[in-house]
Amino acid sequence: METKRYVLGGYAAWVALLIAVYFEESGQRIEAWGLISLSGVVAVLAGLLLNRPARKVPWLLLAAALASFAAGQLSFLIAARIGVVLPFPSFADVLYLSEYPLAAAGLLIFIYWRTPDGDRRSLIDALTLTAGLALLSWMFLIRPYVHNPQLSGLQKGVAIAYPLGDVLMLALLARLLAPGSARSRCVQLLTLGAVACLVSDVAFGIMQLHGAFHNGTFVDLGWALFYAAWGAAALHPSMTRLTEPVPRQQVEVSPVRLALLMLASLIAPVVLLTALPQAARSDVSVIAVFSAILYLLVLTRLWDAAASHRRALDRERVLRHAGLSLVTTMDVPQVAGAVKDAVDALLGGHSQGDALLGVRIDGSLRAVDREIDPAHGRQLGQLAESWLSLAVGTAPKLTPMRRLSEQARTARPGADWMLLCPLVLRDRPSGDTSIGLIAVFGERRVLADLSATLEILAHQVALTLESVTLRHEVIRQRNHEVPRAARGRAQPTPARSRQNFSCVRNFLPQTHIVTATSARSLSDQAATVS
Repeated sequence: METKRYVLGGYAAWVALLIAVYFEESGQRIEAWGLISLSGVVAVLAGLLLNRPARKVPWLLLAAALASFAAGQLSFLIAARIGVVLPFPSFADVLYLSEYPLAAAGLLIFIYWRTPDGDRRSLIDALTLTAGLALLSWMFLIRPYVHNPQLSGLQKGVAIAYPLGDVLMLALLARLLAPGSARSRCVQLLTLGAVACLVSDVAFGIMQLHGAFHNGTFVDLGWALFYAAWGAAALHPSMTRLTEPVPRQQVEVSPVRLALLMLASLIAPVVLLTALPQAARSDVSVIAVFSAILYLLVLTRLWDAAASHRRALDRERVLRHAGLSLVTTMDVPQVAGAVKDAVDALLGGHSQGDALLGVRIDGSLRAVDREIDPAHGRQLGQLAESWLSLAVGTAPKLTPMRRLSEQARTARPGADWMLLCPLVLRDRPSGDTSIGLIAVFGERRVLADLSATLEILAHQVALTLESVTLRHEVIRQRNHEVPRAARGRAQPTPARSRQNFSCVRNFLPQTHIVTATSARSLSDQAATVS
């Protein structure tokens, strides 16, 4: 870790020195710019060697994008040095434009691996922001080229491709940040570099329209930050987590996100209001189309928020009913029935839905049900015991079934994923915090969405099982104390003694498998477990 920190610090100092040389020594700008761009590419490759991420392809694509962008810029600088005027478009434009698909492919891979199940809320938010800024790009960057009679069709297409590439990068960047994953230092550095590049591209486009661009301005500083930030992102140790799944965006929307969405939705009306006096009919049509797209996206987002709120209310109702049922339970079979009803209601009839409840008895996890023999129950209990090592603390653990043993896949053949919810209580008198587990089987998307709800249910079940166990212990002690107290007064009858110990046996806790499959009967469930 210390070595990586030194490498990252040395890279930052090196790039800062090159940037200072570029702006202070005008005669060395080509050499300094070549080293700045080359340092960014080398830093990405060095980050792959130092940090060894599980998936290297997206980082290689980003390195290729930086190299292509650098080659295009150096082509213009070298041509200007030797006094050659490059035509428009030229091979340098091909190198420039190649940066957009390469970087887009790398960002798309990051997005896919971070949200493999999709995230509709994040997608809608990203499209809303992109559509608003795309309208601004059309009005101030694309439209002047479209209506320029001095440009040929090919020249117009190439000129328009630059702002369209920036819009594409903006859309992917917004989608990468939309789930609220900007806390990672690597993501922050990628965002800094992409934003700096977008600002410089926009400024360059505006200067080109007015013929006022020259080297050595803040535009070059933005591009230099682009190289430096992406290279630093690859060198930072958090880059290995950029392809790991992140939680889906929560139902709650932060004030900052709401403000951004509101401003994006107001872009089209404001542009229409300011541009209407001098706008042509075609421009008004474009603005109207963007206005419709923005409002449809915002309405879709509101519809999704309303649907999420309804689901949250339904889950709250299920938890409240489960809590009332658990309060009135007297033994483990009743707890098992309450868990069955709650899991069945939460899964909502999904075909893969299934659950297992296990309670620790005498130091071992046991699984017994009325429809299966005790030997099979002990076997399933040992199987469930091996899953406890997958979970740490009280947080549920989502695990693919392919990583479990063949016996587990055979016991639940229709399930793809398992959500393991430990039953844990702190500060127990016995010192053992683990009471058992609830293992829910089904589709990954459904289980991930229910993770927080099932964690609350597991905590309620743990408290109830502890209460039932303590109640049985009190009854057992009382049944043992009554014969000892009566021994000094009278000899108890054998029938009364047998009745007392029969009562104890009837109250001893058992462990049950709870199958919560809405589409199958209890007999089908027993056949599946067997």
